[in-house]
Amino acid sequence: MTKSHRLLRSLSLLAGFVLVSVGLFFHSCSDAEDGAVLPPARFDLGEVATGVKGQVSEIRFDNGQTLAPANTLPRLRPDTLYRMLVGYQITTDTKAAVHQWMPVLTIHARHFSAEEMRTDPVKVISVWQTSRYINLRIAVPRTAAKKHYFSFQTAAFQQPTDEQKPRRLVLHLYHDAAGDRPDYWEEMYLSCPIYGYTHKLRTGLDSITMVVSTPSGEQQHSARFR
Repeated sequence: MTKSHRLLRSLSLLAGFVLVSVGLFFHSCSDAEDGAVLPPARFDLGEVATGVKGQVSEIRFDNGQTLAPANTLPRLRPDTLYRMLVGYQITTDTKAAVHQWMPVLTIHARHFSAEEMRTDPVKVISVWQTSRYINLRIAVPRTAAKKHYFSFQTAAFQQPTDEQKPRRLVLHLYHDAAGDRPDYWEEMYLSCPIYGYTHKLRTGLDSITMVVSTPSGEQQHSARFR
């Protein structure tokens, strides 16, 4: 795992822009009992929680399912919540054998001035909302030598005077390519926490829009707040 992809100690402390060398890096998790590594049945995003000694205590998947690891996993930083893309197989109602995981860059939205804001284009593969995050899968134009900055901008909060009308939160993807050449496209995942907006947004009524600059122009992806 590169230093630039290492997640911070707590999701609550993830703020501002983050310097990363983009790209997918999977960590294979071996089984200490027999050394067998089976192909994962599925890949899902989730939160990996560790205990006081750094052992993985549970994985809280975005689909609402919480499972304990059925196999021995590498120890991580104690008492920490990691955002991960996890490759796994469910072994019982409460456990899963984890075979691979990949840290997901997770950044809280913040304000940027017009002079600070950067919107270098990326290709959007998919954007979707879960109960705690807006997630992006994108392709980034880059070379092997350059590093890119990513964050999310709180662009607007539209609140009509009529309380019965829906409110709308608008977020922008911040991307500073730092003058990098588009020699090739590399995929990556990002997550923007939205659980901090529960006091402003009403489930099923209000909405969130994610705005992303692409080579063909600006794209807007909207969904009801869940």
